[in-house]
Amino acid sequence: MEQKIMLYDTFGIITSSFLQPDEALKLLLIGPAYEQTVLKTEKAVSQLRWLSARVLQSGEVEEYRKTVALEETEYMKAFAAAFEEMQQPYGR
Repeated sequence: MEQKIMLYDTFGIITSSFLQPDEALKLLLIGPAYEQTVLKTEKAVSQLRWLSARVLQSGEVEEYRKTVALEETEYMKAFAAAFEEMQQPYGR
């Protein structure tokens, strides 16, 4: 019977000191890179300009949800495979 690992808190695992730094970095690099921007000052916020907006139809929202669910599943599979691979040489 194949043992399946369910990982609910990948960031917690990565930052818990349970892993060696090189192992944690390997896990952080799984999946696509996303860009995030942080606005830390009122001056930065004042530079923003509204460009446009649109209302999504329920069908579009459902399609986006399906896409996100697939991406999450693929990420979790890749994370679990990499995590299991790391456990082999150390006998943890």
